[in-house]
Amino acid sequence: MSANKDDEVYFHHNGEPKSGKVLCAGKHGCTVDHGGKQHKLKWEQIAGFKKRAPQRYTVVEEGEDGIIVQTKDGKRRLVSIPPEARAERLEVGKKQRPR
Repeated sequence: MSANKDDEVYFHHNGEPKSGKVLCAGKHGCTVDHGGKQHKLKWEQIAGFKKRAPQRYTVVEEGEDGIIVQTKDGKRRLVSIPPEARAERLEVGKKQRPR
């Protein structure tokens, strides 16, 4: 799982489900604000997303398996295209009728 700053997530803390806004995210987890208190959470503690923050990217490079995008502050990320979505890019020739 991965979250970005300003995403809103569901998580468990002391056995209770809660939600909060992601303040920052790293390799092993993120820091979430819930009711003015900050909670440092590992990724396995995140139960899901309540709301994703808007993402604004510029496409830097496009390829067969995905695209490289960049944020306005210069951070880049690879957006992979799953195999089942790649079918849209296939070129299909004329269908031949059986004789």
